[in-house]
Parts: sequence; C-alpha cells; structure tokens
Amino acid sequence: MKTTQVATLFCCLFLIGSAEVVAGPMMGAMSADLGVRSSAIAYLPAAYGLAYGAFALIAGPLSDRWGRRRPLQAGLLGFALLSAALPSAPSLAVAIVLSALAGLCAGLIQPNALSLVADESPPEQIGRRLSHVFVGLMLAFVLTPVVAGWLSDTAGWRSAYYTLAAMAALAFLAVTRTFVQRVPAAASHAGFLATHTQALRTPGVRRRLAVSYLWLGWVAGFGAVVAEVAARKLVLSSTDTGLIAGLFGLAVIAGNLASGRLQRALG
Repeated sequence: MKTTQVATLFCCLFLIGSAEVVAGPMMGAMSADLGVRSSAIAYLPAAYGLAYGAFALIAGPLSDRWGRRRPLQAGLLGFALLSAALPSAPSLAVAIVLSALAGLCAGLIQPNALSLVADESPPEQIGRRLSHVFVGLMLAFVLTPVVAGWLSDTAGWRSAYYTLAAMAALAFLAVTRTFVQRVPAAASHAGFLATHTQALRTPGVRRRLAVSYLWLGWVAGFGAVVAEVAARKLVLSSTDTGLIAGLFGLAVIAGNLASGRLQRALG
C-alpha cells in the first residue's frame, strides 16, 4: 500500500472524527446565531453520531457489490456539500437534519476506507496499516476542537465548517487520483442481507461494534459537555474551550495507548 493511499484514508477518518467534535468549543457562538440555548447545539453531534452509527452497519456490504472507490467518493462529496451548507441553516432544526445527513455520508466513508486498507495491503501488513489510518480518527478528538475554537474566535464559527468542507473536497480528489475502481470478485454476486448476516455472525463482532460506537459517542458527547460547562462557569473564549476539549481527547488517546500495558500489568 502506497504512502499516498495511507495518507488519503488517514484524512478520511480524520474528517469523520472531526465532524463529531467540531461544534463542542463553538456552542456559545453557534447558539447566539441560531437563537437557541447553547446546550441545544449538542443535538448536532448527537444526530450526526446516530445516523453515522446506524448507516455504517449496512454500508459495508454495499461496497462488496459496488466496489470501494465510488461509494467512498459519494460519501466524501456529500460530506463536503453538507458541511458547506450547514453554516447557512436558518434554524437549529435544519442544522440538525444537515448534521444527520452528514452522518450518513460518514457511515458510507468509514467502511469503504477500511476495506480499501485490506484490499490494497498484503495480509501481513493489514493490521499495521489499519492502525496508521485509525490514528486520523483519534487525532481528530485532539486537534479539531483546538482549531475549531481558534477559528470561531478569529473568523467566526462558520469558517470551521467551511474548512471541513474544503478538506472533504480535497480528500475526494485524493481518492480519485490514488485508488482505482475494483469490485471484489468473491462477493460481487452475494445478496445484501446474506452478506450482512454473515458478517454479524463473526465471533465477537456484535460486542466489539457496540463498544466501538459507545466509545465514539462517549468521547464526543462527554468532551463537548465538559467544555461547555467549563466555558459557562469560567467565562472562557472558544479558543480556551477548544483547548479543554482537546486535552480531554488527548487523555483518551493516552488511555488507549496505555491499555495494553495496564492489562499485562493487572491481568
């Protein structure tokens, strides 16, 4: 697997994580423009996460029939358009719908991006390449809140969403240039329900899926709430709030990196 391909998929997962946490440090600024309480902005990442988690479960088998690149391109293009449209939403309700639709696009991006890792890597390198790509998802929980808070204070909260849209458009172009369209021969004629049922029968997969989605929602939701409460109590700027949210994400990554050693030490 080429370095450019790894970098492209790294960016795809970075976008998925970024959309989950971008609103956290900007809740105060967004609420003023949308005319709602700042706590109501939490519905945006909630709608995104629910749509993403639900659709990702069925998007994987679709790529087994249609190939990886085209669904990935469609997800990135939709993600870019919806991220660019959300700042112009006339109300919170419309913004929630746009955020949920962006979650559907994220649910299309992730399984195809991870499947491309398996398709393009030798069997002995798949695990290592997957870990490289997943760093993009974890890095989003640290870097995106910090950058979003700073952008909110300097250029307005809308600029953070426009930045996400531009990054998704660049990722679309990168996927177009670095990957070719292939339909997996072994699964190209398999039925959708049969493929999905067989995947869910993999030993331990249901428990791991549940834990993964719970972890993602916990990190995004709890980090946003902590940042918002701190901003209220301490009268912090969006930049300061973003730093708090980023610090929480950094602690999560540190815990993930330390978990293996802790398990060996504690049994």
